[in-house]
Amino acid sequence: MVIKIDKDTLHHAYCLEGDIAFIKEELLKNLGKILSFKTEANPDFLHIEFDKFGIDDGRRISDFQIKKAVTGDRKIIVIGVKTITMEAQNSLLKTFEEPAPNTHFFLIIPSSEVLLPTLKSRLQIQKIIPKETKTSLGNKFLKGSKKEKLNIVREIVEEKDKGQAIKLLDEIEVLFYKKINIKNLKPDEILFIETINKFRSYLNDRSPSLKMLLEHLALITPK
Repeated sequence: MVIKIDKDTLHHAYCLEGDIAFIKEELLKNLGKILSFKTEANPDFLHIEFDKFGIDDGRRISDFQIKKAVTGDRKIIVIGVKTITMEAQNSLLKTFEEPAPNTHFFLIIPSSEVLLPTLKSRLQIQKIIPKETKTSLGNKFLKGSKKEKLNIVREIVEEKDKGQAIKLLDEIEVLFYKKINIKNLKPDEILFIETINKFRSYLNDRSPSLKMLLEHLALITPK
């Protein structure tokens, strides 16, 4: 899926959900190509990434956005986060409610479901999923044996990578919908889809059991 931005109707705040590295690469290309915005050595551009975005990081964003643009008529802030605290979200909420003129935010996050409803309401949300490849984790999971599925789970659990777990669920969901007949779903297919959606919400809890959730998904994947 392509990131949708228009230079004439550019929204003040976007939430791009999906794989952070992939989205960042595509976004930087688009900023140059579509907006003619220089991202290198530009004092009006801020790009920062966090494993966990906290209240102090929110203040840094606020301090940057209130400064007047130096090189052009707009400032752009790209924030990549794996997780974000409630306090930091409230800090961003105040910033997004009254953004500085010609300042645009791009929040890149594995899933927008972790965000407060009040914050989400101020963002233009886009789900960005890379073009399907035979080597994608979701493809390997769906086509792999039970043992291979559990090996994928083990690697994610060992890394304690909640973002990778959410990415896996997103890829599995997209690929699964492509292979089934949505008008004639079987009981095990309905259960699988419901489980994916349920587990995605569980992964947004403070300390979900990645091992328990993903192993269960591996065991109930329809053939």
